[in-house]
Amino acid sequence: MGSLGDRIGRRRLLLVGATGFAAVSVVAAYSQSAEILIAARVGLGLFGATLMPATLSLLRNLFTDRSERRLAIAIWSASIVAGAAMGPVVGGFLLEHFWWGSVFLFAVPLLVPLLLLAPALVPESKIRIPHVSTPSASPCPCSR
Repeated sequence: MGSLGDRIGRRRLLLVGATGFAAVSVVAAYSQSAEILIAARVGLGLFGATLMPATLSLLRNLFTDRSERRLAIAIWSASIVAGAAMGPVVGGFLLEHFWWGSVFLFAVPLLVPLLLLAPALVPESKIRIPHVSTPSASPCPCSR
């Protein structure tokens, strides 16, 4: 996903991933069959795979000072670890007190502010890939 972010833009990849993750989360929460739930989980994996590389590469471009970048990546890493530690606890609480689909809806209110604020607050960054022209399809000089 990193090279895709380089080509289409890291912020765009983040927004596409967050939008898709939120939409597919709602589909998973209200799925009426195992097939739809499995398909939604595949979608969650696909869109979720765009989020972490996009955020990390955006951090690298937002924080150009080495010490600021180090602190930003440390905070990013700590939030990943905290989420991994709290996820089963929060999921268990939701399953204990609400219906099973609530575990999928948990991410939606967290993604809405990202989707609303990122276009205004996060600058786009991508690698400018020079266009390489290919030689024309002229006849081979050896065929004369």
